[in-house]
Amino acid sequence: MDSTPELCSMRHLTTCSLTLLLASLIRGQMLNGDEGRPSCSRCDLHLSCNCSYSGFTSVPMVTDQALSLDLSFNNITMVTQDDLMGLSRLRALDLHGNRLAVIHPSAFDPLWSLEELDLSDNQLTTLNHKWFSKLEVLQQLNLLDNPYSRLSSPSLFYGLVRLRRLMFGGSDLKELRTGDLLGVTELDELSVHANNLARC
Repeated sequence: MDSTPELCSMRHLTTCSLTLLLASLIRGQMLNGDEGRPSCSRCDLHLSCNCSYSGFTSVPMVTDQALSLDLSFNNITMVTQDDLMGLSRLRALDLHGNRLAVIHPSAFDPLWSLEELDLSDNQLTTLNHKWFSKLEVLQQLNLLDNPYSRLSSPSLFYGLVRLRRLMFGGSDLKELRTGDLLGVTELDELSVHANNLARC
């Protein structure tokens, strides 16, 4: 009687590999051999890619025709300089509910068409104004529930002249200063969670 505890013993390796491959295909998640990055193929006819709840630990590759990309509720910890390269048509990016702690200063630079960005409920301890410097058509930005204690300097939102909906703050926000909203002139909705301010 075989008592080997391993899931994939040598004699079952081919069958096991095939099973894992099929499971990966069903989830719409595959590893890209050239770049070592996962990819997500769950995009509908409207070029909306729903890659949420997929266990990704890094930003997956998607079609460069994508108009929206939902990466919410994964385990992504960082966004590199090249992760979003080629996605110049993207209008909405949702990274809500990951473990994001690091975003390269120019990570969002390729997203010239981006109108909605959700970075809420992550692990961002500092915010960088350079993230948004190229997002001139951004209309909605959600930064809620990250452990930053203050907004960045210079003004985080300067240059976002089309911004209409802005959400920021959380239990760790301790300071709001004059000038924090410099450059934001056309808001229709502002949501600030600031119950623990030490100074304003």
